Amino acid sequence: MPAPYTLTEIHGRRAGLTQSNRVGLLGRFFDVTMAAATDGTNKTKVTFQLVDHEGNSVAAVRTFLITLSDDATNGAGLTATTASGAVAAGASGADIGALTSKKALMVQTNSSGVYILSITDTAKTAFTVVANLWDHSSLLTLATANYG
Repeated sequence: MPAPYTLTEIHGRRAGLTQSNRVGLLGRFFDVTMAAATDGTNKTKVTFQLVDHEGNSVAAVRTFLITLSDDATNGAGLTATTASGAVAAGASGADIGALTSKKALMVQTNSSGVYILSITDTAKTAFTVVANLWDHSSLLTLATANYG
């Protein structure tokens, strides 16, 4: 949690108020971090890691929705562009199902709290990757340099 905040112990868990006056439980999944990297010719991988309010990694299996958007500001809507190749789980995590082919996936992290999305696209599209969580979204906009 960003300072200032006050922590209290509740049933063995540390909790406190965040800057937005929301209760945060430390060591419990709150958000995801996302990082993009090249992964071979015309491929990129986006690694999602579950984190708590302080940004600490959380080792837990959780399910959430990933969408590809054209809106780099808010991540609204689905992209009008379809990737030329696969959009699916990479080395970690699992795909639960596709809501819209190559644009919206329900995914699940592995027991370490990691999911890796692999995108193959010869156009190397600058998709905005959106992790749609319960009450907010996290965004990462890809660049041509993120593709091999």
